[in-house]
Amino acid sequence: MDDPKIAEALRRETELMDASPSNRIVIEKCDSPIEDQFLWEFRKVAHHEVAVGRQLEVKTDRGTFILDFVIEHLPDGKKIGIECDGRDFHSADRDSERDAAIIRTGVVDKIYRLRGRDIFCHVYELLDLLGWCEPWILSLRGKLNLDARTLPEVHRRQSKGRYALFFPFAAVRIYEQPDYDPEDNDPDTDYTHPRRPILIAWTERIEEANKAWVSNRP
Repeated sequence: MDDPKIAEALRRETELMDASPSNRIVIEKCDSPIEDQFLWEFRKVAHHEVAVGRQLEVKTDRGTFILDFVIEHLPDGKKIGIECDGRDFHSADRDSERDAAIIRTGVVDKIYRLRGRDIFCHVYELLDLLGWCEPWILSLRGKLNLDARTLPEVHRRQSKGRYALFFPFAAVRIYEQPDYDPEDNDPDTDYTHPRRPILIAWTERIEEANKAWVSNRP
């Protein structure tokens, strides 16, 4: 490591991880392959002050629902929900109402929805984008590893903000189009050159969303 400050930060982080091992994120069989892959890959890059819970049952005014994952920042108790969608927001209108009902209970501050094809095909890009939305979930080593496994910033554009469709907010990462091989039957599985945008949609508390919107105004 050429930068002594980063090297020292990594050394310190390793000491903290050794003192607080990552058994807060237990690897166990999930309910679907995309959940398995998300948990396996997230555990590698997660901050040592993060804990992950699975299959949290939440009672709401619209019924009882199950969250795939809850990621908690242990120092301050902040929590976000993660939903892994096998199809691209297959019931977006119902899912949006469901997420809003869960948010109203106060169990989590936000619920992020991750697309199954992004988890399968470009999980490092997806985790990097999720870390851009919630920097506290990633360790320094994890962020550096993701930087090494994703396309350089010069080859991509990303933005986040209010969403026009079913979910209130979204973050999207768009890539420069690489040379396309017409004989490639499934171009979206070429990891080194994502050809489609990576998209994360989310729902959050209205008051928190308004604060963020005001703070980001020019």
